[in-house]
Amino acid sequence: TYYNSSSKPTLMDREGNEREIGWASEEGVTDNVVVIDLGKNGQSNRYFVDLDSYKTIEKCPWSHVYPLDNGLSMVCDGNKYGFIDKNRQLIIPCQFDMLYSTTFNCGIMPVRDGDKYALINTKGEYVLRDADFIYDLQAEQLFGYNIPGIFIIESSGMYTIMDASGYI
Repeated sequence: TYYNSSSKPTLMDREGNEREIGWASEEGVTDNVVVIDLGKNGQSNRYFVDLDSYKTIEKCPWSHVYPLDNGLSMVCDGNKYGFIDKNRQLIIPCQFDMLYSTTFNCGIMPVRDGDKYALINTKGEYVLRDADFIYDLQAEQLFGYNIPGIFIIESSGMYTIMDASGYI
């Protein structure tokens, strides 16, 4: 994708044919699949597009789709977050209130579950529940750190350091 002379997002196929689109993902879901919006006049009409063939694969039901990480891509249904696999199948239902990271840190991700925080693995299983907050030290954009596999768990005013294997 690129922006044409009218400053509109444009998709160009290998033969040089252009098609203006409403929105283009900055990052692909996978290496060859992205989400684009073919809607007009502010109407959303989002599709997964195969960049090898430049054809739409299927309608995208999610309001946000993030890049593939650890075999999963985070999606949002407009309210809650979940995960799809590389084949766009929903693996972990959209049940989490907020995710401040879009990647799994050594196979684990902090999520907000109601008014508490939890750690889930790539199968959607809880590794830890009911924390007041969880600091992900690999979420460099938030904390200025990049320490894979280390989490600081805050509960009842106490702090615990845990690694991705569950070792405290």
